[in-house]
Formats: sequence, C-alpha cells, structure tokens
Amino acid sequence: MGPVADPGEPVQQRPRAVIPWASRWLLVLLLLAAPAGRAAAQDAPLVVALSQTAVEVTTGFTGASLMVFGSTEAPIGPGGDEILVVARGPTRPVVVRRKVPVAGIIWVNGPSARFAEVPGFYFIAGSRPAWQLLPEEERQRNSLGLDSLPLTSTGARSPAFRAALLGLESTSGLWLEDTSAIEIAGSRLFHA
Repeated sequence: MGPVADPGEPVQQRPRAVIPWASRWLLVLLLLAAPAGRAAAQDAPLVVALSQTAVEVTTGFTGASLMVFGSTEAPIGPGGDEILVVARGPTRPVVVRRKVPVAGIIWVNGPSARFAEVPGFYFIAGSRPAWQLLPEEERQRNSLGLDSLPLTSTGARSPAFRAALLGLESTSGLWLEDTSAIEIAGSRLFHA
C-alpha cells in the first residue's frame, strides 16, 4: 500500500501488516529422506517449530532471523533419518540484461531474459547435501537445491542468463545452499 494522508495532512507511509510465516511469507519444507535400507513410507514422528511465527515488515525493515528447530523419534544421520530444511520467499519477476558496448565508449542494454517467478530468497540446508539425500528427479520435482529451481525465462534463452541470475542472487546472500547450517544434538534434536 502506498502513502496515505487526509487532505492537508503530511503524507505518511502506512506500515505493512504482520505476515504469517506459514501462509504467505515463508514456506518451510521439512523432509525426512529414508536411507536406502529403510522403508520409504515411515511413520517416525517429526516435531518442528519456528522461533518466530510472524515478522512485521515496515518501512524500517532490515531483515529478520529465523530458527527452525525440532526432534525426530529415530536418530538423525547416516543409517537413520535425514533432515532437509528449505525456506523460500514469495516470487517476483526479474529481468537479467547483458550490457553491450557501442562505439567502444558507451554501454547499453543488450539481450535480456525475463524470469517470471524468482524466489525473493531461497535457503536450503540439510544433515547432508540434498544431492546425497534424494534422487535428481525428486529434487527437480520439489525444487530442492539451487540447481533444481525452475527458473524459466522468456527472451534470450542462453544458459548464461540463468547462471548470471544464480550468481547475482547467491552473491547478494538471498539464495544460499548450506550443508553446515543444520546442527544436531543428541542424535535426535536439530536446529538451523
């Protein structure tokens, strides 16, 4: 919502509403991947909670920290359950442009690719890397890992534009794939 004011009053920015993490702002997907020797349909209880359930986003918002924590009935790690945590922000359109020189002195916009649904942020961490936990087709189907994000574009179709988008978002810290972010205590408790 934009600035709001009555006639003759100074214009003030209205703060945004509190956004529930579970429904609009953050999708947290916890996945227990059964190791090769165990049945895939396992009923081991998983208890998960967030350190915050809502974050107030106002004009002074500079970020927030969020911790996911929980426990499993079976031990976590090789031979037991595996934990994979994915946090993803709302999507937005992004245009990636290549600058091209003109007459050797001026740089102008050249070819571009428009990505319609790019996550505002993306974080994935696990007890092991996702590629070690799940087969490629499952990672692709569930968009698990930076290499599995469905980044389809219109305009220039070169893979260099997708690679540039991945590089820009990773460098800015908005996309992160981290295998050391999950800490396990007592073989059944975890937090990230």
